[in-house]
Amino acid sequence: MSIGNSRIPLRPKPCEHFGSTWHLRLALVIVFATLVPVSAIAQSDSSAAGDVRTPGSTCVGSDDSTCLDTVVVTGARPDNYLIKAATSATKTATELLKTPVSVQVVAQQVLQDQQVTSLDKALQNVAGVVTFSTNQGLSDGFLIRGFGSNTTYRDGFLRPDILGGGTSKGETANIERIEVVKGPGSVLFGRTEPGGLINIVTKQPLAESRTTVQQQVGSHAFYRTSIDSTGALADDESALYRVNLSYVDSDSFRDFVKDEGYLLAPTLKYVFSEQTSALLEVEYQNFDDTPDGGILPINGRPAKVPRSRVFFEPESNVNDGDRLLASLTWTHRFNAQWELRQRVLGERFKIENLTLFTGALDADGTLERFFNNGGNGDSKRYSTTLDLTGKFSTGAVAHTLLFGVDYFRVTDALIGLNCCDAAPPFNLFNPVYNPNPQVFDPANNFDLHFKQSFYGIYVQDQIELPGNLHLLAGARYDNARGSSDGVTTTHNDRITPRLGALWQPASNTSLYVTYTENFGASNSLFNPPDRQLPPQTAQQWEAGVKTEWLDGRLSATLSAFDLTKQNTAVADPQNPNLQIAVGEARTKGFEFELIGALAEGWQVIGGLAYMPFAKVTRDIQPVFDDAGTVVGSGPGFTGNRLFLAPRRQASVWTTYAVQSGAWRGLRLGAGVVGLSRRFGDPGNSYVLPGYAVVNTMVSFAWQLDGYRLTAQLNADNLLDRRYYPGSNSGSFIGVGAPRSVLASLKVEF
Repeated sequence: MSIGNSRIPLRPKPCEHFGSTWHLRLALVIVFATLVPVSAIAQSDSSAAGDVRTPGSTCVGSDDSTCLDTVVVTGARPDNYLIKAATSATKTATELLKTPVSVQVVAQQVLQDQQVTSLDKALQNVAGVVTFSTNQGLSDGFLIRGFGSNTTYRDGFLRPDILGGGTSKGETANIERIEVVKGPGSVLFGRTEPGGLINIVTKQPLAESRTTVQQQVGSHAFYRTSIDSTGALADDESALYRVNLSYVDSDSFRDFVKDEGYLLAPTLKYVFSEQTSALLEVEYQNFDDTPDGGILPINGRPAKVPRSRVFFEPESNVNDGDRLLASLTWTHRFNAQWELRQRVLGERFKIENLTLFTGALDADGTLERFFNNGGNGDSKRYSTTLDLTGKFSTGAVAHTLLFGVDYFRVTDALIGLNCCDAAPPFNLFNPVYNPNPQVFDPANNFDLHFKQSFYGIYVQDQIELPGNLHLLAGARYDNARGSSDGVTTTHNDRITPRLGALWQPASNTSLYVTYTENFGASNSLFNPPDRQLPPQTAQQWEAGVKTEWLDGRLSATLSAFDLTKQNTAVADPQNPNLQIAVGEARTKGFEFELIGALAEGWQVIGGLAYMPFAKVTRDIQPVFDDAGTVVGSGPGFTGNRLFLAPRRQASVWTTYAVQSGAWRGLRLGAGVVGLSRRFGDPGNSYVLPGYAVVNTMVSFAWQLDGYRLTAQLNADNLLDRRYYPGSNSGSFIGVGAPRSVLASLKVEF
């Protein structure tokens, strides 16, 4: 479902005061150029390439308030892919080797080496995660262990979509790293999809003054400028700031598709005392991009048309909007053992949307189309969490105890939502486009209002026993409500547990097993009050082994899982406009992940996923006669493989940085991402072929008059393979980009 606002110009276009986007681009390039002194460019001393004083740490709190170790590195830049601790699995500062859950972290250096500008590219490094565009390419979509989700978390806060329609693709300028927790995460985070949880950890203020400016230029008229500046506002370092800014303007290898937008993200941290601190964060994102459904299937395969071919009308496909987020976090340490933290967040998301949908596609290419006025979408989200964490011992047993409560509320308003046939007739093999924008009759508009809210209470105890045995026990109570136009449509509550055990037979090896239950999405939002349905639920068993090699520089995880999801909503056989909750799906498989340093300067991140079982185990669908009347029910998709769930998935990315000599500062990298064949829809009516894509990079860093400069070139899909990364569970198939290059010049001072 694609929703949003109409094309009515309720506000000026991004930076319209510059006169045109070309003027804005020129202005940003001028700013970039002025930050690099001409004298610096005229002088070069590559021998000083590594003499940058940079703090490196394994800080795992979203505001750097919890750090395991702090190391100051001189003589070389920190380039480690391996991060040994994360908070997303336990909400506490826990080493991954002692966490009885599969967790993978995509570090900042990986994002830099791959020149990641979108979330889906970063997550290609994670075993068991399949990325694909949803909502006609406007939103990030993910399949984790066979189950889909269009939601992410930002520093532990839910970033929901709007009624299943998604939001906008996330900007990566202020992302420090990405933590992916495999399996159900609702015990600590509330209602989630059971496949896994993606938590984006943002960049936080640092005491050391530093600024980074980067200009990127790439294929398909891609231009992106980003600035990252941080430092202290007071001599005693009691006040710290960080500002991230990015602007992107891009065309596409797809006809009539463009992308323009900017992000401004200032952050301020104030330390009142050794015990108390506060963090204020603001994000403003503006976007103007083009909905693009991709291509369509014919005879069970993607249609054989040029990769640039689109089926929409250029003047009638619009997605404009903006997003404003503000959050406040305060932390108080009572002593070395006990800490209290509260976070409050508010977010508003507004879009103007006009898209095109399709009906049947005949073998000769004739396509039935209709326009959808997504209308004016306005979503307001409010969240708060309060966590009390303490460490204590009972005899020889050590405890890390967590008590927490949270509350989340979202209000969605949709004005518009009407459709009409698209004319003239359209043929996918011989397209003729209509230059006139589509006009809708306001009398057909809908005005819909939905509210969802839930609160949770949770407790968790991480227990360390003699004999290197670690136990994890947690439980959560959730209470959730939903309403449509002021009428309550759903009210559910549930208790979900999580139990885990981990044993370290050696200091570098862990064996673990975990059982987790999940409280998932509501099924009753669109049903009347007398048709409330049970919520989606799930259970997972996971077992695995974690090891560290080469004196802790290289980490590997092998895990096996069995995940079942119940109460998937399906159409009511007696009334297809309503839903019943009888569906069930199950996935079973293995994952292997490797990350870290193979040798000095040689980094690697990669993984394998094998999922032989990913099926709908229970379903029911209405059966119609030739007149369209419901005459009974059938097994529906029972026995079908879950759409987009590959049996095999693999990725590897490795880089080598020259450590000494005349070529010190040179960095080379290459990698492969591959998937086996998948079904493109739940009915298994068409197949997306398997693929393997090769990516490469080269960069060179040097010092110029106290400035550190890095020139970099990335080439994605080096062999120019034609591939299809995913679908929308219907007939829209995403088209992979052809060979693309991205060059950048980065200045750090």
